[in-house]
Amino acid sequence: MNLQPCYHCGLPIAEGVQLTVLIDEQPRAMCCPGCQAVATAIRDGGLEQFYQFRSSLSQRPEDESLRAMQAYDLEEVQAEFVAVLGSDLREAAVQIQGITCAACAWLIEHHLQQIAGLNQSALMLRPIVRLYSGTLRRFG
Repeated sequence: MNLQPCYHCGLPIAEGVQLTVLIDEQPRAMCCPGCQAVATAIRDGGLEQFYQFRSSLSQRPEDESLRAMQAYDLEEVQAEFVAVLGSDLREAAVQIQGITCAACAWLIEHHLQQIAGLNQSALMLRPIVRLYSGTLRRFG
């Protein structure tokens, strides 16, 4: 096993894994293609400051929770948290639980601001639950 931890999540890097991402002009070791992809997206989005401000290492989601998130693409599920404001305007208010790092909140807010069609977003940190509310313009 490699003694160097993953720069993104901090997990040990398995022997033979040679994945890196250039961050702050330095190659940073990654444990898996997932961390490599997220770190690359952070860097390519101009959000490298995330790594300077984070207070803890990034946690990896379980495969089950990723599959469960696909349900939010269904219109019948969206009916519970999306308000129709006009023919091409929607507002979504969702709770994001488990954010304990200000750098993660900063990353989410800055990443959302780069989404085409998103008019406005706000991330409000609260002691237990974080609330995201945004206005989306319908695509197509």
